[in-house]
Amino acid sequence: MGFLVLRSSGLHLLRPEKSWRPIITIQVESKGGSVDCDATPCHETTLGSDGQNPNQKEVFYIHDVSLQSKISIKVWHRSQSKRKGRKKILVANACYMLGDLIKGQNEAGQCLDVRLNTLSSNTKRLKGARLGVWPKLSLRVRLPSTAKLHYEEQPSDDDSLSCCSDSIPSTPRSEGHDDAIILPPPTEQELKRRLQPYMIDSDDEMAPLLTDEAYLNSAPPILPQYSETEKPPDLPAMGVMQRIVASFTMYAELRDESHYERAFSRQQMEWSYVGGLLTALAAVDTAVFSISPGSLFIINPIAQSFIAMSSTACGLGIFCDAWFIFRYNFVPLETARTRSRDMFDSYFFFSLSARVPIICMLLSGLTLMGFLGVVAWTVWPAGLLIMSFVVGMLMSLQFLVFGAWWFVGKVMCAGRKVRKVIKWVVGRDSGEETSNSA
Repeated sequence: MGFLVLRSSGLHLLRPEKSWRPIITIQVESKGGSVDCDATPCHETTLGSDGQNPNQKEVFYIHDVSLQSKISIKVWHRSQSKRKGRKKILVANACYMLGDLIKGQNEAGQCLDVRLNTLSSNTKRLKGARLGVWPKLSLRVRLPSTAKLHYEEQPSDDDSLSCCSDSIPSTPRSEGHDDAIILPPPTEQELKRRLQPYMIDSDDEMAPLLTDEAYLNSAPPILPQYSETEKPPDLPAMGVMQRIVASFTMYAELRDESHYERAFSRQQMEWSYVGGLLTALAAVDTAVFSISPGSLFIINPIAQSFIAMSSTACGLGIFCDAWFIFRYNFVPLETARTRSRDMFDSYFFFSLSARVPIICMLLSGLTLMGFLGVVAWTVWPAGLLIMSFVVGMLMSLQFLVFGAWWFVGKVMCAGRKVRKVIKWVVGRDSGEETSNSA
């Protein structure tokens, strides 16, 4: 059995302070205890200054109780000063039986408003309040999952309600079953209310949105129905030329409509990076052109041919890259998809031409490296050879290691075969000698 304090109302009339935080305590008499409602155990929670409970997950659980167990609810006030020895002051209280609370909650819905009894010292403050305004506390009683619910009609016992309020009707007692919770039979209105939908994230007291039984009976099911979806048709197999082009372009991804957007985004990113690198290469080529004939380094005709090729490839790459960015980067995806189709309604030629800027960048970089190598050869040939050997070995180290491993394996295999042949020949000769001697 659990209790949850939701909110309070009208408690601001009981204290002169403008804002104060009520302290709510709930007590239940122990099994076989006295009739006094001030028995243990005691559960305590503190509400906010607006009367709301900030911790809606704080549930008070009680055990070993029956319908005749008395529940004592008290409201306390504690001063907000920082001095030590602050004591709680009782403001209001109420005493009910557990059966009355359960029955009252079933009649009111999911939330139960409990009327509080004020002390004689606070009665004067309530005289100036509006009619109908009385200190109340909103509770929610959670029944245990293993509780036995019996719907019976029995006369109530008025003698057992000495410490309970008259605002909630009494609950019949069970005969011989202290752990059974006896509830009145549900009415037709209660059954209809269980079928009525409510707004999500709404208050407990909100009225239902739909009350038409015909709509509830004819409403479609909440769970989605199974529907068989058709699989996209398989793409035709690529030919030899298509596989060659797909090996260094994005043709294989562009021809698949489900992967087109991702492949096209990668292509746009490539154009942006290649444009920056081509601009840097163009700056280097321009700086080389400014070298005068009488400079420190000698530029022979071969070096001039390399730098001319690098400049040409760099300029063409910048032009192609600017064209692709202008035509495809600032248009919607569907427009780019339409423009990228060629006259054969495929993406073959677009995927090939989209790689022209990076091919020009690669060619410009290779020719610029050739120019630098030719110029460096005239100054320090040995250094050029050593650096080229080290860089080439590191770049192709995996192939060198694999080649060495393959060569050693073949040599060992050949050695084992030669050894077997030698043993076979030696054994055959020894056998012939023994036969001749015999």
